Amino acid sequence: MLARRLTIVSLVTILFGMVFAMIVAEAGRDRRWKTDRVIPCVFDGGMKCGGEF
Repeated sequence: MLARRLTIVSLVTILFGMVFAMIVAEAGRDRRWKTDRVIPCVFDGGMKCGGEF
């Protein structure tokens, strides 16, 4: 009976820790970066990336 309670408490604690870690990681992300955007790089006459033509 004690092992079952310990298992349940451990699983709930792990679940809470994972949710908390996701919340903290999401709050720390910089929202200015767009990850779905492709930034072209041109190598003709020097390296220019990100619309610096």
